[in-house]
Amino acid sequence: GEGGCCEASAMPGRLRSGALPALAAIGFASPNLPRCLAQGPVQDSTSPFSAVARQLVEEECPSVEPGILDHWVTLQTHFLEAHSIFYGAEAQSRWMGLDALLRGLGVLLENLQVAYQCSLSCAKHFRLAGEWALALGHPWRARGLVQLGNVFKLQAMARWWTSLDPSSTTGKRFEPRFQVEYTIALTQLYAAMQVPLRPLTRFAGVGAGPRIEVHSICTYKRDATSNTGSECPLPELSVPNHRAYAAHHGHRYVLHTELPLPDREAHYSKMLVIHEALRAADGPDWVFFIDCDAFFTNPGVAIADILQSYGAGEPNGPHFLVAEDPGGINTGTLLFRRSDWTLAFLQRVAASQLGVAWDQSMFFW
Repeated sequence: GEGGCCEASAMPGRLRSGALPALAAIGFASPNLPRCLAQGPVQDSTSPFSAVARQLVEEECPSVEPGILDHWVTLQTHFLEAHSIFYGAEAQSRWMGLDALLRGLGVLLENLQVAYQCSLSCAKHFRLAGEWALALGHPWRARGLVQLGNVFKLQAMARWWTSLDPSSTTGKRFEPRFQVEYTIALTQLYAAMQVPLRPLTRFAGVGAGPRIEVHSICTYKRDATSNTGSECPLPELSVPNHRAYAAHHGHRYVLHTELPLPDREAHYSKMLVIHEALRAADGPDWVFFIDCDAFFTNPGVAIADILQSYGAGEPNGPHFLVAEDPGGINTGTLLFRRSDWTLAFLQRVAASQLGVAWDQSMFFW
């Protein structure tokens, strides 16, 4: 309205007008919502949930900046209102509750400076939205929601107790109960999706096939966030396995024992290693990266077979193959095609400011 984007407005769609006073108070229906949040917090005392919402925010977001706190209280109030709708008596209550929850999450995605102030709460609400979508028979929507939640879950792990200054008063172990609940929710989701494994298609090309290099980083040192040390026996076990597999299929094997980023843990160097291999003048068609703690267990399956199975052997096929499991993206094994797209993507990943909790976090956004 002319009075400003924070005026109350009617809820669009199936929601009853006035059913969500918290978001109505910040003009949720307005396309100017991101600007609205930036203008300043909106106090909402009309909701019966506002007091408990503030308590929840103060508990889950102990380091939130004072200027962001009221924004989060407003959003948390809305999420509680969405709960009350979802468990209501009306026939469409569950759909209306999910709709309301998604609208609140949309606010967060449009205001990441607010969202990242309490990544843990973001992850919890995305997981909840995924569970509700799954209960309503929308497993693929649920999948997208839990994937988005994993972004904030990893971001929240930046404040894991092992990476904090010992004098910090707000650090604690990263919500072990939430970790377990998130993994259970994802496992239930994948079981409900019932996606069959893609059948293996053997490479049927003429000649030797694509030129593939196998790369791995095997270097361990004692640090505050790792349970391994310089005497870790993994390289003695995995390196011969990697080398034998590469030799069996005629691939070049490259073992990296020095890190491009020596001041960070080894997994942050993966993307740089792959990028350098692909941009070399005589670089391969594909780079297969495998972690030092991963093993080839079926030497009869060639990497070219994997490329063939996923259509990556075609000129217009995928540039990047990665596994996804209940924990999210699994970067223990990666396949990258030599292409302009890949080089640009790896540059963006390497420059990511979200590399806060293992290399997976650098892939997001």
